[in-house]
Formats: sequence, C-alpha cells, structure tokens
Amino acid sequence: MNYIAEWLDSYRRFWELRMERLEEYLRKLQDKDRETSSGKPPGTRKVENDDGKH
Repeated sequence: MNYIAEWLDSYRRFWELRMERLEEYLRKLQDKDRETSSGKPPGTRKVENDDGKH
C-alpha cells in the first residue's frame, strides 16, 4: 500500500509542476494580449519617472 501512495505522490508533484508552468505561460499570453490591445508595440511597457508620474 505504501508503494501506491508514493507512486501517486510522484504524479501529484508532476502535475503540480505542469500546472504551475501552464499558469506562467497563460500569464505571459495575457500580458502580451494586453500590450497588443493597448495599441503599443509588443515589449513596450509604461515606466514611471523618478517623480512617480507616468
């Protein structure tokens, strides 16, 4: 029975890591989509000046 628990635990860790990678990928896609829909060229972001104004 312990063998089965260890086997299941290894798959749980495997899928948790996969889901984390998927989450990261989806965040990048959303960021890219926001940049594209804002009319700005990809890779450009609003940067604050030293005085905190945009």
